[in-house]
Amino acid sequence: MISLEQVVLKMATEIDQAKQTTDQAKIKQHARAIKLLADLILDNETTTQQATTLNQPTISEQEMLKMIGSNVQKQTNPGTTNNYGQSESKSLLDF
Repeated sequence: MISLEQVVLKMATEIDQAKQTTDQAKIKQHARAIKLLADLILDNETTTQQATTLNQPTISEQEMLKMIGSNVQKQTNPGTTNNYGQSESKSLLDF
């Protein structure tokens, strides 16, 4: 893996080379290289943060019930449906 020091040194080299030329096209070429090197550093940081987030353990339903308490009941489906997929509930709020 490339160290941050190596990337920063390469960026400094690109800056020095850009300072030594007067050709606008070459200056832009060095600027693109510097930008890519900066993106390399920033993408590495983002990837490390995402990997840390992905490695966090998940809590099972049983563990959650233990934390909340055993008095919590699971919700059930309040209505059934007929052959047309419509709810047979008698509530006015059912559409």
